[in-house]
Amino acid sequence: MGPFNHNSNSPDVRLVRAKVPTLAEQSHSLIDAYPQFQVIRFTPDEVVWEGTLRPTEMSELYKVRILYKRNSRTRIKVWVISPQLRVREGEKEIPHMYAQDRLCLYYPPAGEWTPGKWIYKTIVPWICEWLYYYEVWHVTGEWLGGGIHGTADPESEHNSNNGLL
Repeated sequence: MGPFNHNSNSPDVRLVRAKVPTLAEQSHSLIDAYPQFQVIRFTPDEVVWEGTLRPTEMSELYKVRILYKRNSRTRIKVWVISPQLRVREGEKEIPHMYAQDRLCLYYPPAGEWTPGKWIYKTIVPWICEWLYYYEVWHVTGEWLGGGIHGTADPESEHNSNNGLL
């Protein structure tokens, strides 16, 4: 009897690795759920989508770009292409953005998003939520979306630590 033999009454326990959707699966599911999106670039290592989102019926229509890189520290990046995001009067910067260029949607150390999750079920709704709170911030002066945000970009290829977003 080897070290892995067990009593016949014991359940057969096996470690199962969760399936990570391929780039093609991610792309198909995103476009199926949000047909207003289209693929801008598709390579073996990354995919870029562009499309429009309107967080509420009274909201602006925003054109966004999503970059997803497999096997990279900078897995997901999101930009608002138009209309150009603007700083609220009396403020110095827009909350929850990296370098006032890309959206800060989640806190990587908390595992809120991993490559095993579907972009259309997580990232796209989070973009809508971010845009909604951006609009509320312009009215109220408060970022009501919560979240953790610091000055470091934890997903930056040039940043070696996992600081706050």
